[in-house]
Amino acid sequence: MQTLRRPNWPGHHSQCVDMLRLWSKGDDAKIMSRRRYRYDEELKQMVEIGDGWQPTHRFHGGATTEEIVYGHARATDGTPLHTRRRHREYMKQNGLAMHQDFTETLAKKRAEREKFFTEGPDSRDLHNDIGRTLYELRQRGRR
Repeated sequence: MQTLRRPNWPGHHSQCVDMLRLWSKGDDAKIMSRRRYRYDEELKQMVEIGDGWQPTHRFHGGATTEEIVYGHARATDGTPLHTRRRHREYMKQNGLAMHQDFTETLAKKRAEREKFFTEGPDSRDLHNDIGRTLYELRQRGRR
């Protein structure tokens, strides 16, 4: 008896692997049965499933729910952050911010850096920097 199977993709626990069992090779090959399998994380092996089995969907109607995003989230100090409100309050209490909060600022700074490296420093800025450095050196000498 020959067994044909699709490769087992590690990490895809909800995907089924179909197996076809053939009696023999050649023209008289017949399919005996079609069985479905899924990877069971607890048993660490493939388990046969019935025809009525449906995978559990993580997304409801294509929308991302708050439970999916914040479900079992915890801060490094153990504070539960399982809702959007708690996450926002925790960030505010600890003086933290998300990277997305600074997209406009980062874009402006990126443009300034590109301008500096392509065109060089502005002559007024360069003049002020030289003047400030000379002033600081003179102040050090007086001490």
